Amino acid sequence: QLTDATTGVTLNKLSGQITTVALTTAAAAEEVFTVTNSTVAATDVVVVSTTYAGAGTIQVTTKKVAAGAFDICIANLHASNALNAVVVVNFAVIKAVAA
Repeated sequence: QLTDATTGVTLNKLSGQITTVALTTAAAAEEVFTVTNSTVAATDVVVVSTTYAGAGTIQVTTKKVAAGAFDICIANLHASNALNAVVVVNFAVIKAVAA
């Protein structure tokens, strides 16, 4: 990401890493951004994890998956401390089909 935590990114791979800008997400708040990815189908499962060493209590999840894109939500679960560092989000697309 180049400008802020809600700036979308493009990465057309089945797995990879996204490095955010330095986040200052307040306690009990969240940031959402879209990952444009041509390998993703609406029926796929996108798994995310993070490496984060800053303040706050981070949670990274996939908010929505659609053909060609998915949203990542970075939430700060801490009651009082804001996030204060870059976040490296690891992702993997699991190819799936609707049963």
